[in-house]
Amino acid sequence: MAKHKLRKIFEDHVKKNVKEDKVAVLLSSGLDGLVSGLAAHDLGKKVHAFTFRMGTEDSFDSKHARIVANKLGWVFTVVEVPTEIDKIKKLS
Repeated sequence: MAKHKLRKIFEDHVKKNVKEDKVAVLLSSGLDGLVSGLAAHDLGKKVHAFTFRMGTEDSFDSKHARIVANKLGWVFTVVEVPTEIDKIKKLS
């Protein structure tokens, strides 16, 4: 199966511009992060996927990001954005 044109464009960009062996990708349930991660993955780079969620409950995006990262064997980190005022105040 031939690669989609967009995926090939991303792969060419990564090959030309990303010299590091490890890359970080912001992953949600959309295609931009997924295609970027796949391009790096296909080029043999180690992908670390990050996603965000509000509070402690997984969102639609964070659930799907986890599924993709697990299937592809990527390191995966969820960044929790606090929603409780006390936790937010501690950040400032």
